[in-house]
Amino acid sequence: MERKITFITFSLLFSVSTIWGGASEAVTSLVGRNAEGYLAPLGTMMGTGMNSGFYRKASPHKILGFDITLDFAYSMAPAGQTTYNFYIPNDSIDFPFQFQFPRSMFSSVMGNWESVIPSVEGNSALYQDQEIPFELAVKDLLNAGDSNIRAQNILGNDSSTVLTVTLDKAIPAIFDQIIDNTWNIVATIPGLGEGYEFIPGQEIKLFNSKEEFSSQFGDSIKVLIGSGLDGVPMPELPIPGGFGDDFKSLPIDIGLPIPILQASVGLPFHTEITARGLPVSMPIGIGTIKYGGLGGKIGISDYLSDIFYKPAEDVPEFSDSNLVYIIETPPSRINPSDVDNAISVLRLNEINVNEIDSLNYLFLQGDKTVVVEIQSRVRDAQLQLESQPKKKKKKKKFPIDLALGYYTNDLELDFSGATINSTNRMLSLQAGKTLNLPSFLSFLGGVGIYGGVGFESSNLKLSYELANPLAYGCFTGSGDTKQYKEGIEEDACTGTNKNWTTGVPLDISLSFPGDNTFRSLIGARVRILLVDAYVDYNMGNSNNSINAGIGITFR
Repeated sequence: MERKITFITFSLLFSVSTIWGGASEAVTSLVGRNAEGYLAPLGTMMGTGMNSGFYRKASPHKILGFDITLDFAYSMAPAGQTTYNFYIPNDSIDFPFQFQFPRSMFSSVMGNWESVIPSVEGNSALYQDQEIPFELAVKDLLNAGDSNIRAQNILGNDSSTVLTVTLDKAIPAIFDQIIDNTWNIVATIPGLGEGYEFIPGQEIKLFNSKEEFSSQFGDSIKVLIGSGLDGVPMPELPIPGGFGDDFKSLPIDIGLPIPILQASVGLPFHTEITARGLPVSMPIGIGTIKYGGLGGKIGISDYLSDIFYKPAEDVPEFSDSNLVYIIETPPSRINPSDVDNAISVLRLNEINVNEIDSLNYLFLQGDKTVVVEIQSRVRDAQLQLESQPKKKKKKKKFPIDLALGYYTNDLELDFSGATINSTNRMLSLQAGKTLNLPSFLSFLGGVGIYGGVGFESSNLKLSYELANPLAYGCFTGSGDTKQYKEGIEEDACTGTNKNWTTGVPLDISLSFPGDNTFRSLIGARVRILLVDAYVDYNMGNSNNSINAGIGITFR
């Protein structure tokens, strides 16, 4: 008698790998909601890091002014987020179970009655194969106990858990279905479940109910079910641990370091564009990283100045009442103190007054004939002042620099097999102020503080190839040389070094959001000649980052 149980593949519900030993294998052992729970903190960290370092002052460059900078954004792990709730689906799985009621088992119970009941001889329906269909919840197939399992995410410790598929709850369900199906057949067979008159006036009916039938054959059927399932391999579902210890080996506790190469250039209308990129993959300890980004900002302080303050006006032609008095007053009414007032005005305007001062000394000694010469000298000084270039009053500016910015960037993190693509967006309001320094610090090109708030988002796409332990296929080789042969059915998987086994490659592609919505930052910068150095601290809704860098700035 042939007995077998066929599993309907539920790899898309779990899709786990039985071999893992690093970040790639850990990722490929999870799928769907579990992959999201496992990687979500890393996605948030990637989004926070990539949205850092876009600016270190709020005012945009002047037209064709530019900077080239190298930043290191160190995104720290969300505090306390090292576990997630491992998801076990509530779906039910269909199991067809092939069963054939053994004639020998029935004969041993019936004895000589079998020979007098024609309907149970030969090819009776009782002895034909039965396909027993039934359903079982996924959680009932696992040795998970309580389905609420807290597992380590990628930032957690390296402790892992293994769930084993078990048929402890499948066997009773199979047994009940076999009893029901078999009794439905037995109930229609004369002499078994129906009365059979083998001698006129004498009727035989061996079983009056399903309970009587089950009582007679139940133990034997359970033994048959058990023996039929003994050869079925039970796959394991590993719940991997995290890599928190690897992150802790970095300089600042758990974090993700991201190098950022960036350039910005000023455009008309108080605007600036920014580009960043790392086109060649760079190792960062847990994998390799590359990215590209683009964005820009518009300075709004100048527009606010136009709204709140009047435009600057030309300074009127030079005129001072002390000078006018000397020039236009008759000599007899002028005295030395009037001349002193005019000399003071001229000195303030950087006019040479040595001759006028000497003439006024003679005037003070009583020589009134010099007054006409004094008037002539003052008139010449007045003309000299009027001939100087006209100055324009400085326009009053908004007290702080403000700008609106929008930035987008795409990052790829490769775990040597599993690839994460992170798309990050940020809309920011930037503020800054360049501080006035005392003269002895004039060698500094500028010292400033800056900050801002931003609304951001990040989305992760996870792609990898899964060695599905629940799907069978034809393979050659073994171990590291094991190769899947696509398109070969089981009956054709024969020959030297060919094996029908599990582990059929399955391409997995998932997408889920990071927990990035709002950020604020504060920082400081200092400029020496053309070199800028800066550092800022970014605070997100679930994790923070430190950004520091150095660059060359022009205009």
